[in-house]
Amino acid sequence: TDTLRAAFRSVKERLGLSREASFHYTSAKRSARRIFFETISQAAVEFEAFGLIVDKTKLSAEYQRLSQPALYGLFASRLFAPVTQPLDQARLWIDGDASHQWIVSRVRVTLSEAGRYLKQVGLRRASNTEGLQLADMIAGATVDYIEGKRTDFPLIRHRVLLRRFEG
Repeated sequence: TDTLRAAFRSVKERLGLSREASFHYTSAKRSARRIFFETISQAAVEFEAFGLIVDKTKLSAEYQRLSQPALYGLFASRLFAPVTQPLDQARLWIDGDASHQWIVSRVRVTLSEAGRYLKQVGLRRASNTEGLQLADMIAGATVDYIEGKRTDFPLIRHRVLLRRFEG
């Protein structure tokens, strides 16, 4: 959206970055993360983030036997399960290129089998998509928060619905 693009421009200006710069949590300095989340939390950017926390080391043998496409589909269906509002206008962008088309197909099929239909599911490069960069920053801050590390996650916590996958 225009509001998200404006917020990104503001962050880049505050950090002295070029207009082409992109945000990735693991490569951003702590101070840049702080400015990013302060700006996003204060801007009129409308978003809700849904996160499914999966500890892959604790998956039961049943889930460990599943193929990667099956796991992606399962996780997508569990991620959207608590969402009560219609998703027919929602778009799900997955960071990837054509070699990741199998993820899109599996997610689309699994969601439709669960009676959940999104307006669009597709692939985009995060470096060219502000929404995916926002998702990456939120995911990184969430992991740090769960691991008890210092993070700016509390600035956006009210916009993030987290669920744990136990399986």
